[in-house]
Amino acid sequence: MNSLLRCLFLSLLIECCVAKYAYVTIHYEGTKRDDEYTLAIRVWAKSLFDHGIKQDVVILVSDNVRESTKKQFRELGCKLVEIKNIENPFKSNQDRRRSYKNHFEFTLNKLYVWNMLEYERVIYMDADNLFFHNIDELFKCGHFCAVYMNPCNFHTGLFVVTPNATTYNSLLKSLATLPSYDGADQGFLVAYFDGLQKAPLFDPQHPFAEQDMPAMQRLPIIYNNNHIFHYVEGHMDQFRLFGLRDSSEPFYSLTYAIAPILKPWYWWGYPVLDMHWYWDQQRSSLHDSWAASFLLRLASILAAVYANSLFVKQLLYRRKKALSCGLLARFQSRWFLGYALSCGVALLPLLLAFKTMLYVVPTLMPAHLALPLSVVYLFAWQWVAAAYLKLLRAFSPALLRSLNVPRYWYWCAFWCVVLYFGLTFYMDCFCKIFAAFTFVYYLLKVTAIEGIKAFEERK
Repeated sequence: MNSLLRCLFLSLLIECCVAKYAYVTIHYEGTKRDDEYTLAIRVWAKSLFDHGIKQDVVILVSDNVRESTKKQFRELGCKLVEIKNIENPFKSNQDRRRSYKNHFEFTLNKLYVWNMLEYERVIYMDADNLFFHNIDELFKCGHFCAVYMNPCNFHTGLFVVTPNATTYNSLLKSLATLPSYDGADQGFLVAYFDGLQKAPLFDPQHPFAEQDMPAMQRLPIIYNNNHIFHYVEGHMDQFRLFGLRDSSEPFYSLTYAIAPILKPWYWWGYPVLDMHWYWDQQRSSLHDSWAASFLLRLASILAAVYANSLFVKQLLYRRKKALSCGLLARFQSRWFLGYALSCGVALLPLLLAFKTMLYVVPTLMPAHLALPLSVVYLFAWQWVAAAYLKLLRAFSPALLRSLNVPRYWYWCAFWCVVLYFGLTFYMDCFCKIFAAFTFVYYLLKVTAIEGIKAFEERK
């Protein structure tokens, strides 16, 4: 009995002596992007666990988060702490509303990390971050540490804090007085910690002793790199950490700080934004069983598109002469034809296509609205291409019969699309954009020239 009590006492003593650290993020709901950010947090947490962290992974969930969402977080091993949303003062104050953005409404919930007094040190990260290496060494930095991604303002997608009740209360009081250039947490924290720019740089090889820990420290950008920097040079060698020279990923973590519509959980950005593939690779490790729901949606979309395409086909075939010749007859001006030819743009085919698209839009809308926003990239693009090809069969005979476009252009278009979407690894973002615009430009130019020839033959 005595030995059992002794062991219990020793285990409690060890637990009290061991420093308690945590990785933290926030999640609130009530927006149009709830499901997407739920997926983002799951990928973020999975990337943490895959790199062997032993600390707690805590998600600060607001009181309106669904139970189904909480269940998904718990299944990954995350701890949940329920909080109340901190109201954004930049929303209600008319003088400060200019900088407010709706998707930043409750990002001030990040301030709760200063009130997590059960932990000695906390690393906060946004849900759009992805890990490539273990960053436990950041727990040795100062009482507040963050990364500068530009010379003026630090980024609050990752920061390290020492929880402190006094600092937490001071932050809440300062919300009423301090400005925020973005109407959210980043602008506010930049104003509050205005001395961080002059703080010493964190060196993991020579950390400060606990009693000499500075109030603030700057973090090297390798700890939280921005994926945008990749598209400037096509690589990230200039950000490479010396100790990670032999690694293909020269940074500890990557943040997808970009407009919400281009976040990596949306399928349409993948053909151009190469760094999204890192996120997609991590997502695949979740092994989600979404195939059944996707196939059900796909069947409903196919039915809607097929029915609408039949309607469009019948409508256009009945009026094919009016559609193909009516608009052409309205533009008999030599000035218009000369301008279109000299500029090398496809104004004439575009005007023809405009009327046709009035019939096609009702068909396209079900395909895009019914397709899940966060579906896997490859399935999404294949389906969208199939839907457009089906629609093309419906209206192309009536629209293009008057245009003697060389047949080889269609084969060129087919193989260019295959290479563009199939070989996504062979060139960087700017090369892909240039290749796409070059091909479209010359295709429209040839179409315009052939359209003008067809018009002159009809005179």
